[in-house]
Amino acid sequence: MKEEDLIELLTSILEEDAIVSRLYTYFYKHLNYPLELLNSIINFGLEEGFFQVVDTEDNDKIFESINWQAENIDQEILMCDENQFMNNLFNNKPSVPEEFQQFILDSD
Repeated sequence: MKEEDLIELLTSILEEDAIVSRLYTYFYKHLNYPLELLNSIINFGLEEGFFQVVDTEDNDKIFESINWQAENIDQEILMCDENQFMNNLFNNKPSVPEEFQQFILDSD
């Protein structure tokens, strides 16, 4: 994923603006990233304890997997510790946290 797009993805999750339908439409349909890549990034975050997938109506209801569909307004990806990546993502020169740099791919 391009660095600026990965920053956008992580920032969306941190800002609690990561409803699956939005991520699907923007990153898959608009930017043409494969769902496998999105799933890899999110699964990495889940496995490492950085993210959780919750019900948009009830944050106590946690999902083990994501239903990648444009209509999925029921699932949202949240950052477990909102402060963990704040310094990377919210400053004059945002950067991808070291933990996620493995997902930066060349643009060509």
